[in-house]
Amino acid sequence: MTTGIILETYKLTINNMNIKKELDKFIDVIKVQDKNDDVKEGDLFYSFKIEHIRDNSKCYKVLSDSMEGLSCDEETQYIQMYYCLEALNEHAFKIIEDLKEFDYMELVEADIYTSDLTKWLNKSNLNVGYIEHVEDKNDLNGFDILSKAQYLCHYDIWSAVIYAIIDHLESLKK
Repeated sequence: MTTGIILETYKLTINNMNIKKELDKFIDVIKVQDKNDDVKEGDLFYSFKIEHIRDNSKCYKVLSDSMEGLSCDEETQYIQMYYCLEALNEHAFKIIEDLKEFDYMELVEADIYTSDLTKWLNKSNLNVGYIEHVEDKNDLNGFDILSKAQYLCHYDIWSAVIYAIIDHLESLKK
């Protein structure tokens, strides 16, 4: 009877270490730096670290592959990928099932200023496609349509990142 408890405790410890350790590896793939001097102070630039690209690291590959097929601009992908990874690192997931049940809908946010929303929309023609996915457009004003469209974009990115990491963690269990 005691052996079962010890075995289960060992299993949880291993899973907990692996999940935290793996999530730390994922956040390490992203580089955050100040934009060039010609951009207003405080703007940040997000990208993959060159050494992960050069070495084709597993975490880089998982994150890069997760972004394929998304219909939004690359800058938004990097920013939201980073925010998602930060949120995942803040939670104490003990087992993969905890990560699978993670409710991140309330953590995903859209911009609150019209100028930021239109700036996002202007980044790429791909972003316009999210407006088509907003339901009940006839009952919304332009701000709400843009806000919901951006939220859908951000949610797609978070979902892609989380599902890719879950798949990666499950492959480590085998």
